This record gives sequence, C-alpha cells and structure tokens, in this order.
Amino acid sequence: MSPTHPAHRTRVIAALLVGVLVFAACGKSSSPSAKATTTTAAVTTTEATTTTEAPTTTTTEATTTTLSSDLAALKAKAQGALLKASDLGTTFADDTYSSTSTDSPCGTPDPDKTLPPAIIVGSVATNADPKAALQEEIRIYQDEAEGTKAFVNFQKALDCTSGSIDNGDGTKTPATIGTASDIKSINTNISEGYAKSIKTSDFEGEAVVARLGAAILTLQFVNAPGADTSTLPDPQKVVNDAVTKAAAA
Repeated sequence: MSPTHPAHRTRVIAALLVGVLVFAACGKSSSPSAKATTTTAAVTTTEATTTTEAPTTTTTEATTTTLSSDLAALKAKAQGALLKASDLGTTFADDTYSSTSTDSPCGTPDPDKTLPPAIIVGSVATNADPKAALQEEIRIYQDEAEGTKAFVNFQKALDCTSGSIDNGDGTKTPATIGTASDIKSINTNISEGYAKSIKTSDFEGEAVVARLGAAILTLQFVNAPGADTSTLPDPQKVVNDAVTKAAAA
C-alpha cells in the first residue's frame, strides 16, 4: 500500500476507522540530506590545520561540521528503536507509515514546521479484530533545549477540549479532546510527558507525547468507537516498552 494521507491510510488499515491519526496530521517525513544545511544535531567536528612558515611558524585551526553521515546513522538507529507489530502481539501486523503536514487539532501550526526536527521516523501496526491501530513516531532535535521547545509545541497542538481532525480531502471531523494525564512515572527515561484521549464520530483513542532528552516520542492508539479493547495490549505497558526501546538505542 502507498497511501498519500494518514486519513486514507487509516481507512485502509483499520476498516471502520475513517479518521486520521492525530499527530500524523501534524508531521511530515524528512530526509537527512534535506536537513543537513539547517540542522546541527549529532554533528562531528573535524579540525583542519594550516601552517604558515614566514617569518615564523604559526598554526590556525578551522572547525567544520559534517552532518549527513551522522544523521544517516542516527536515523537508522531511531528506525530500529520503533516498536514493531511483533512487540504488540500475534494479532498485530506491520503496516506502511507515511505522514503529511496540516494544522494541529486545536488549530495551532504544524509543530514540525514551527520547529523542524533533525530526524523523524515512524511505524504503524494494525489489529483486525477489534479494529485498532498504533502509530509511533520518534523525532530527534539538535539538543535538549530544542527538544523542550518542541514538547511545548506538541502540548499546544492538543491544548483544547473541542478541536477538529483534518481528513486530508478538504473536510474536517469534530473531535473531543480529554484532559492531560502525566505519564512521567511510567518510565524513568521520560523527561516529561502526557496522554490525552481523543474521540470523534469515526474513532476513539489516545495520544501520548513523551520527551526523552532531545527526542520526542509520540504514540497514537485508535480503535473503532465502542470496540471491546480488553484483548489489546495495555497502553501503559506499550508506552513503557516504546520508551525503554528508544532509550536503549
């Protein structure tokens, strides 16, 4: 499958779910080469020595930064840190991850446009019965200070009780957004984090945002309205597993 918009992907992978994944509507994929000229994440420093011999010998040092090889390696490591369907259970299957860029559910600008990450990777896993899906994304910023600013932008993205989900076809679906629950106690690697419930006429679920130093990890659980989710993995365990895997990478 090669859907071009999260709303379309959700319709395909979760059948009855016709809403978009919340932060997929707030983010877009980026390549290391596209960010190399503007990002200073995971840089290596090389020193070039120039010698002048008349009348005396002096040495000057020029510092340059190289990003592409480091970002490529870091992106590969982040990709490997994402949860797979096999981490969730035998009824889950890996699906195609893609994302696009729109305003957030609460009307604030796309967090990835406000403060572009150096790296963003993602994964999607789906469950057939009950109809459900999990999307995970990892964003890496140049340092912890920038990661903290990005976390604030993601807080603003869901800082309302009534919002709307962009369906990608010019229409929007009204959404009810719950109050934030602090998730920092779930895993000691979480610098700060929260979870919020989201409900529309098409789906219901939970959005989780956790900052791990200079990285932002988001998880989105969605299922058909009223579905019996008792057989699905415990969300807190999934969060703990995702954070542990990301922190170990």
